[in-house]
Amino acid sequence: QRLAKRIEFECLPAGALASFSPEVQVTALSALTGRREGIDPAYGIDNFLAGFARGGNKRVVSLETPELQLKLLKMPTPDATIEFVDAAMTELESGRGLQTLQRIFKVWVNGDEADLARYAQWCDCTPPESERLLMKRMLDERNPGLADGISALHEAGGRVFAAVGSLHMIGPLGLPALMAQRGYSVERIAYGP
Repeated sequence: QRLAKRIEFECLPAGALASFSPEVQVTALSALTGRREGIDPAYGIDNFLAGFARGGNKRVVSLETPELQLKLLKMPTPDATIEFVDAAMTELESGRGLQTLQRIFKVWVNGDEADLARYAQWCDCTPPESERLLMKRMLDERNPGLADGISALHEAGGRVFAAVGSLHMIGPLGLPALMAQRGYSVERIAYGP
């Protein structure tokens, strides 16, 4: 019932997310929460970069499948699903989800890597175990495969421009660290205002 109310609040048709699991539904709603603030996932950087590359006749390669991403969102038990959805809905309904999204957006726009690296400290989140496990699966466990894919593209001899979400870039299991472990020279290039 909370999901249905939130779907209506986000101006989606009643059955728009019905074919998806509750985990995918609440994740989609979390992404949509910023639309009123001008942070619309339809205009996200991944869509922009893919369109830009295709417009320039560049080859676009996916590092993983949509099926894998959906599988990673699936909680291991029905109780974990309930816990995850309940916590995510509470975050959305309280406004904390939007505040976190706005902060991540600001950090990304400003290229503030140091603030991004402190995400766990400022996100105002003490997630339930189900959410901690999800973040581990979505970031820490995915990053080695993403790094392998990027490395394979490099080894095939072409130039590589890889685009990933900002949280994939931080920590000892972040992509920069994993690429350095694979022998690549990794340098952050800061851009100015």
